[in-house]
Amino acid sequence: MQTVRTKCETMKSFDARGKFLKGLDWVFENVGKAILLKPKLVIILCVLLSVVCFQGVHVMKLETSPELLFTPRNSKAMIDQVKLQSLFGEDPRLNEVYVITTDSSDNILSYTYLIAITRFISFIQTDIIANHNSEVVNYSSACFSSSDGCTKFDSLTSIWNHNTTVLSLKNDTEIQLDIQEALNAPYEDNVNTLMPYRSFLGKDAHTADNITFSNSLKITFSLTDSRRGALHDDPYSLAFEVALYHYLLHNDWRYSQGPGLEFYPFSMGTEEYINHQTVRENVSIVAVGYMIMVGYCCLYLGHTNWVQSHCILGIGSVVSVLLSTATAFGICWFAGVTFSPVVQVSVLLLLGIGIDDSFIIMQSWWAQPSTVPLSTRFVNCIRNSGPSILTTSVTDLCAFLAGSYTDIPAIRAFCIHAGLGVIFDFLYQITFFTAIAYYDFRREGDLRLDCLCCVKVPGDSDPVSCCYLPISKLGKPRGGKSRISNYTLSLPGKVMSILITACLVVVSVSGWHHVEMNFEKAWLTPDNDSFQKVYSVQHDQFDGLRPQAYLYQTLNLIYFEESLAPQVAFLHLINATYGSEWVEPGSHSTWFFPFIKWRKLDQGVALIPPYEFRWALGAFLESAEGQKWQTDVKISGDIAYSRTRFLLNPASMKSGEGSVSAMDEVRKFTTSIPECSMFDCYPHSRLFIFWEATKLVTEEVRNNVTAASIAVFTVTLLLLGSILASVIVLVMILTVDFFLFGFMPLVGCDFNTISVICIVLAIGLAVDSSLHVAHAFLSVRTTDSSCNCENSSRLKRARHAVDSVGMPVLCSGLSTFLAVLPLSLSESYIFQVFFKLLSLILGFGLWVGIIVLPLVLSYLGPEPFPNATVLDNENNENDPPAEPVQSQAEPTGIGSKIASLTSLKSKSRKYDVGVASDSDMNAFDDALEMSCHLPANDGSVYADRPAGNESPSLEDVKGENTIQSPDLEMDAVRT
Repeated sequence: MQTVRTKCETMKSFDARGKFLKGLDWVFENVGKAILLKPKLVIILCVLLSVVCFQGVHVMKLETSPELLFTPRNSKAMIDQVKLQSLFGEDPRLNEVYVITTDSSDNILSYTYLIAITRFISFIQTDIIANHNSEVVNYSSACFSSSDGCTKFDSLTSIWNHNTTVLSLKNDTEIQLDIQEALNAPYEDNVNTLMPYRSFLGKDAHTADNITFSNSLKITFSLTDSRRGALHDDPYSLAFEVALYHYLLHNDWRYSQGPGLEFYPFSMGTEEYINHQTVRENVSIVAVGYMIMVGYCCLYLGHTNWVQSHCILGIGSVVSVLLSTATAFGICWFAGVTFSPVVQVSVLLLLGIGIDDSFIIMQSWWAQPSTVPLSTRFVNCIRNSGPSILTTSVTDLCAFLAGSYTDIPAIRAFCIHAGLGVIFDFLYQITFFTAIAYYDFRREGDLRLDCLCCVKVPGDSDPVSCCYLPISKLGKPRGGKSRISNYTLSLPGKVMSILITACLVVVSVSGWHHVEMNFEKAWLTPDNDSFQKVYSVQHDQFDGLRPQAYLYQTLNLIYFEESLAPQVAFLHLINATYGSEWVEPGSHSTWFFPFIKWRKLDQGVALIPPYEFRWALGAFLESAEGQKWQTDVKISGDIAYSRTRFLLNPASMKSGEGSVSAMDEVRKFTTSIPECSMFDCYPHSRLFIFWEATKLVTEEVRNNVTAASIAVFTVTLLLLGSILASVIVLVMILTVDFFLFGFMPLVGCDFNTISVICIVLAIGLAVDSSLHVAHAFLSVRTTDSSCNCENSSRLKRARHAVDSVGMPVLCSGLSTFLAVLPLSLSESYIFQVFFKLLSLILGFGLWVGIIVLPLVLSYLGPEPFPNATVLDNENNENDPPAEPVQSQAEPTGIGSKIASLTSLKSKSRKYDVGVASDSDMNAFDDALEMSCHLPANDGSVYADRPAGNESPSLEDVKGENTIQSPDLEMDAVRT
């Protein structure tokens, strides 16, 4: 008897983890009681909350600018942009129009084509009309203005000042002579453009010294961007850009006005407009995802018997996810969190997570005996499934919270939306869905048809459906255990698992060496959009976008008035920039040389007299020769802020890493110039903002993965209470990330901000399967029949773990995959990358959780919980698989726990016959009730229930319909 009392005391010795879980049981039991009292009120309140919160859609901020999505606000490029905005005021929006000949053998430098281009420039200035808020927008209202009106168009036709009259008086020979003269003349003699004429020609003309032929050129013009700041779209300029884009690409203007020429407009505003349109078009993709999940839920929850079918709950599950997403997103929008194409993916991701929670609740319902009263069964269902849903929600939330602390706005917004969505999904599943389920359970009890609850079936009939695919019964009836371990943990299965895992490791290691860090803005435009043709022409004819950069200087005019030394140093600084391989040769333009020439001095011999430098600079900027430089020199008191223009060499930027290298090398080269410290100079380009995001990707993924891993490990340790088990689970999670990173090149994904989100997301998604398998492993112990004592047979426990939770985990992964499957239908780069990487995450997560982890636990698994359930010998690996047990007779929840303790009680009587008295056995019964969290026999816990729903007594629950096996089936239910 002393042995029995010792074992009983061991089972009652709850540590901190046991008390925590006991508290969770109490919380969810009371939640179930509250829902039972007012289920209709719960449904109404949830719907009202969603409707109210979703009003945040009216203040939603849709952000599609790559610079604002992927570049941290505290990055150097962003700080420089804000600083320069305050110094130089508004920065013009540069627009480009690429002009190519339809026949590549035609020379665009001929009279016919140049006249057509000149007329096209006049057409933009006079005939392009747009609307914004019922206001007419034309070039005059959208152009970037200086003191003498709109800034000029820049192109090769600037040689003739875009004057068709002047050009019409020349023949092809004279035109060629004018072009050669303009190209070979010193840049300071060019008063019509801010950039050298050579920069307007296609790449086929750049290699020639004497340019006589080209089949492409570009036109540039500037629009204002003063109404919302340099980093945002000016609404009037955007309207004009979109109107030009639609007219040129959709109205075939080239055939009516420019025979033999094709015109392709490019602007950052048009890029963002197309991205906005993509977000709206992707709404249909989200709708397809919801329809797929409705069908899947109906198949999973349906039944061949229309009374026992729960298709209406499948629809209710999807509605619950929809309401929770609307609530979470509405709160985010009220809080000012921006919405973007990246965040749009989380809608389908939350759909997969929410459906899994619904299935957990239904598995808990099916696992209980049908003889238990409805109210008792309903409360037990919430009490048993609630901690499991909470566990998966907390682990996902930890990963999202870790990602929300990143400096990259797109990742932070995604994690905030998804994290809040996980919270409300948990709340709505445990309230809204269970309230609907309560009514559906009552319908089933009243023998009413699924989806036709007004039709009641006589008790002696058998309503059978003729079109049902039993997805919910793959391999085993509802509530039963599969026998996956017969294949995965057998000797051949172990060998095969090790070989396949080794192959995955080899492929991943090889893939790591082929991962490229790259992110192009063109990827954000859908592949089937006509704007992709613009990118193609830009790349093929002009060697990509030639980024315009500036070298900014701060000039103290007092020093310039004291001596010639500052002018000499400034001249050396400008000349030094010509030696960088990252700067395109001949692309420099500066106000300083035209300024000296304006004073009729030789720039190589004499400089401006110091005493007149300040006066001369101001007069130069007001003159006809200096007006075009007013945007490059700003005088404020004794300080003059200036900038030198140049183009970055596109040959050095063939990939994202090349762009980052160009940015870093230009910065490094600039700081190496001795005179830079005197003038506090630094380089900057608007594209630096986008490239800065690519540069910070490596640091961000390291910080986010580390933070997410620490958070998930902490939660895992609290739930499992075992350091060794938590470490093993963490290793499994990091293995998924290792495989994911190595397989990225194989599926055509580069290392960038989008893939970083998936890498962080893998921490939260992969932990679920591994955590449930580890928990099932720790929840049982085995008994050796030869010595009748407990031991820790890892292999038997590993078999039990994978058999208990393997199929539910597999179904969970399948539902998540179906939720994200519509992403494959989109032409959006973001959606395509998410689909590819999420599919890999789900596949690797299932492989590691169901195959690799049980194999590791069978050799290195920790000791079980002190109150672990004892497995009978029927679970031995050499025994044949047991016959499926009907769901209505399976012990789960209270019945399961009583079965285990009663088995121990019978064994104690067997070994201590004549020793234990009746009072001892009564005390033992009391201990059983306390250990199993059972109510006392007086039914006080259920005293507030309506008549007819009283809780069964302890002796009734111990009856023949409930005690059939000591297995803890709720391990399977809680996955």
